[in-house]
Amino acid sequence: MGGDSRFDEPPASTIADNPSMPDNERDHMKQAIAAVCRLLCALGILGLVVLVNRSQSDEASADGVRCELDPPRDIPALEACLARSPRDVELVLDLAAAYEAAGRPADARAQYVRAAAIDPRDADARRRLDQQP
Repeated sequence: MGGDSRFDEPPASTIADNPSMPDNERDHMKQAIAAVCRLLCALGILGLVVLVNRSQSDEASADGVRCELDPPRDIPALEACLARSPRDVELVLDLAAAYEAAGRPADARAQYVRAAAIDPRDADARRRLDQQP
């Protein structure tokens, strides 16, 4: 291949067989290269961990958005949403209504009390709590 001879032939020497480099310098150079390789591997692993965690947090965020934009109506899903957003009065009221529909008045009342405690000015929470036996 004509042109630049630097690319036509392999290098004349490497660290391992460079006779002009003293043994202790050669050993230090090998150790430094090994350390750089370990560092690069560690950074690669760290990058993978960050990507995995980011994707898991994106999934959790997506679940959170579903809870806020399209709240579920079944009790286990409402409880899961409330575990992520325990001070969401609307979710608490939805869970209370779900408990009422399931014939669980004591659980419903506890959720109405919870909603009223979260936001004492919420008229809907106060009205529903006052309607409880």
